[in-house]
Amino acid sequence: MRKIIFYLTPLVIIGVVALTGWSPGEPNKNEEVQRTISQINAQSKEVGVASESADDQEILMGLKTVVATLARLESTLVDNPDKVQRIKKQGKALEKNWDVIEKMVEKNYPNDYKTIEESLYPLLSHTQEEKLQINKMKGLVKATRTKLQDFRTKLSSN
Repeated sequence: MRKIIFYLTPLVIIGVVALTGWSPGEPNKNEEVQRTISQINAQSKEVGVASESADDQEILMGLKTVVATLARLESTLVDNPDKVQRIKKQGKALEKNWDVIEKMVEKNYPNDYKTIEESLYPLLSHTQEEKLQINKMKGLVKATRTKLQDFRTKLSSN
Protein backbone atom coordinates (compact mmCIF):
# COMPACT_ATOMS: atom_id res chain seq x y z
CA MET A 1 0.00 0.00 0.00
CA ARG A 2 2.79 2.41 0.90
CA LYS A 3 4.52 1.82 -2.42
CA ILE A 4 1.33 2.52 -4.34
CA ILE A 5 0.85 5.86 -2.60
CA PHE A 6 4.55 6.64 -3.03
CA TYR A 7 4.41 5.99 -6.78
CA LEU A 8 1.02 7.63 -7.31
CA THR A 9 2.08 10.94 -5.75
CA PRO A 10 4.09 12.11 -8.82
CA LEU A 11 1.22 11.05 -11.11
CA VAL A 12 -1.23 13.16 -9.10
CA ILE A 13 1.13 16.11 -9.31
CA ILE A 14 1.47 15.73 -13.09
CA GLY A 15 -2.32 15.43 -13.37
CA VAL A 16 -2.86 18.61 -11.38
CA VAL A 17 -0.39 20.47 -13.57
CA ALA A 18 -2.01 19.16 -16.75
CA LEU A 19 -5.58 19.90 -15.63
CA THR A 20 -4.86 23.44 -14.49
CA GLY A 21 -3.36 24.31 -17.85
CA TRP A 22 -0.31 25.74 -16.19
CA SER A 23 2.30 27.38 -18.36
CA PRO A 24 5.54 29.18 -17.42
CA GLY A 25 3.99 32.60 -18.09
CA GLU A 26 1.20 32.22 -15.51
CA PRO A 27 2.60 32.70 -11.98
CA ASN A 28 -0.83 32.53 -10.24
CA LYS A 29 -1.50 28.99 -11.41
CA ASN A 30 2.09 28.08 -10.52
CA GLU A 31 1.43 29.12 -6.91
CA GLU A 32 -1.72 26.99 -6.88
CA VAL A 33 0.23 23.99 -8.15
CA GLN A 34 2.88 24.54 -5.49
CA ARG A 35 0.18 24.62 -2.79
CA THR A 36 -1.30 21.38 -4.15
CA ILE A 37 2.13 19.74 -4.18
CA SER A 38 2.72 20.87 -0.60
CA GLN A 39 -0.64 19.43 0.46
CA ILE A 40 0.12 16.10 -1.22
CA ASN A 41 3.53 15.95 0.44
CA ALA A 42 1.99 16.74 3.81
CA GLN A 43 -0.60 13.99 3.35
CA SER A 44 2.10 11.53 2.34
CA LYS A 45 4.07 12.35 5.47
CA GLU A 46 0.97 11.94 7.61
CA VAL A 47 0.48 8.46 6.18
CA GLY A 48 4.15 7.79 6.84
CA VAL A 49 5.03 6.99 3.26
CA ALA A 50 8.13 9.10 2.90
CA SER A 51 9.76 8.21 6.20
CA GLU A 52 8.94 4.50 6.10
CA SER A 53 10.20 4.01 2.58
CA ALA A 54 13.37 5.90 3.48
CA ASP A 55 13.80 3.66 6.54
CA ASP A 56 13.18 0.59 4.39
CA GLN A 57 15.81 1.71 1.91
CA GLU A 58 18.30 2.33 4.70
CA ILE A 59 17.50 -1.06 6.22
CA LEU A 60 17.97 -2.76 2.84
CA MET A 61 21.36 -1.10 2.39
CA GLY A 62 22.37 -2.12 5.90
CA LEU A 63 21.14 -5.68 5.32
CA LYS A 64 23.35 -5.90 2.25
CA THR A 65 26.37 -5.06 4.41
CA VAL A 66 25.32 -7.45 7.19
CA VAL A 67 24.79 -10.32 4.75
CA ALA A 68 28.18 -9.67 3.11
CA THR A 69 29.90 -9.67 6.52
CA LEU A 70 28.07 -12.86 7.46
CA ALA A 71 29.22 -14.47 4.19
CA ARG A 72 32.85 -13.60 5.00
CA LEU A 73 32.46 -15.13 8.46
CA GLU A 74 30.89 -18.26 6.96
CA SER A 75 33.73 -18.55 4.47
CA THR A 76 36.30 -18.31 7.27
CA LEU A 77 34.46 -20.93 9.33
CA VAL A 78 34.48 -23.33 6.39
CA ASP A 79 37.91 -22.64 4.90
CA ASN A 80 39.99 -21.54 7.92
CA PRO A 81 38.33 -22.65 11.16
CA ASP A 82 41.69 -22.44 12.92
CA LYS A 83 41.95 -18.66 12.32
CA VAL A 84 40.50 -17.72 15.72
CA GLN A 85 41.46 -14.04 15.62
CA ARG A 86 39.97 -13.62 12.14
CA ILE A 87 36.71 -15.22 13.30
CA LYS A 88 36.59 -12.94 16.35
CA LYS A 89 37.31 -9.88 14.21
CA GLN A 90 34.60 -10.83 11.71
CA GLY A 91 32.17 -11.43 14.59
CA LYS A 92 32.83 -7.92 15.87
CA ALA A 93 32.38 -6.50 12.36
CA LEU A 94 29.08 -8.36 12.02
CA GLU A 95 27.88 -6.94 15.32
CA LYS A 96 28.94 -3.42 14.33
CA ASN A 97 27.17 -3.65 10.95
CA TRP A 98 23.98 -5.00 12.55
CA ASP A 99 24.02 -2.21 15.14
CA VAL A 100 23.70 0.35 12.32
CA ILE A 101 20.19 -0.86 11.37
CA GLU A 102 19.13 -2.67 14.53
CA LYS A 103 16.98 0.10 16.03
CA MET A 104 15.14 0.73 12.75
CA VAL A 105 14.43 -2.98 12.30
CA GLU A 106 13.28 -3.28 15.91
CA LYS A 107 11.00 -0.24 15.57
CA ASN A 108 9.49 -0.96 12.15
CA TYR A 109 9.53 -4.78 12.11
CA PRO A 110 9.45 -6.09 15.70
CA ASN A 111 8.52 -9.68 14.77
CA ASP A 112 11.26 -9.96 12.16
CA TYR A 113 13.70 -8.36 14.57
CA LYS A 114 12.92 -10.99 17.20
CA THR A 115 13.26 -13.81 14.68
CA ILE A 116 16.64 -12.60 13.42
CA GLU A 117 17.98 -11.96 16.90
CA GLU A 118 17.20 -15.55 17.97
CA SER A 119 20.11 -16.81 15.90
CA LEU A 120 22.21 -13.68 15.43
CA TYR A 121 22.91 -12.93 19.09
CA PRO A 122 24.02 -16.46 19.95
CA LEU A 123 26.26 -16.37 16.87
CA LEU A 124 27.82 -13.08 17.94
CA SER A 125 28.36 -14.48 21.42
CA HIS A 126 29.99 -17.66 20.09
CA THR A 127 32.42 -15.69 17.91
CA GLN A 128 33.89 -14.09 21.03
CA GLU A 129 34.29 -17.24 23.13
CA GLU A 130 37.72 -18.45 24.20
CA LYS A 131 37.16 -21.91 22.68
CA LEU A 132 35.21 -21.58 19.45
CA GLN A 133 32.48 -24.10 18.65
CA ILE A 134 32.84 -24.10 14.87
CA ASN A 135 30.03 -26.56 14.07
CA LYS A 136 27.58 -24.71 16.29
CA MET A 137 28.56 -21.41 14.67
CA LYS A 138 28.11 -22.87 11.18
CA GLY A 139 24.53 -23.81 12.06
CA LEU A 140 23.85 -20.35 13.51
CA VAL A 141 25.35 -18.69 10.42
CA LYS A 142 23.09 -20.74 8.16
CA ALA A 143 19.99 -19.94 10.26
CA THR A 144 20.86 -16.24 10.43
CA ARG A 145 21.56 -16.04 6.70
CA THR A 146 18.19 -17.62 5.89
CA LYS A 147 16.34 -15.23 8.22
CA LEU A 148 18.15 -12.19 6.82
CA GLN A 149 17.44 -13.26 3.24
CA ASP A 150 13.76 -13.83 4.04
CA PHE A 151 13.58 -10.41 5.68
CA ARG A 152 15.33 -8.77 2.73
CA THR A 153 12.86 -10.42 0.33
CA LYS A 154 9.97 -9.18 2.45
CA LEU A 155 11.30 -5.62 2.40
CA SER A 156 11.96 -5.71 -1.34
CA SER A 157 8.39 -6.78 -2.06
CA ASN A 158 6.82 -3.98 0.03
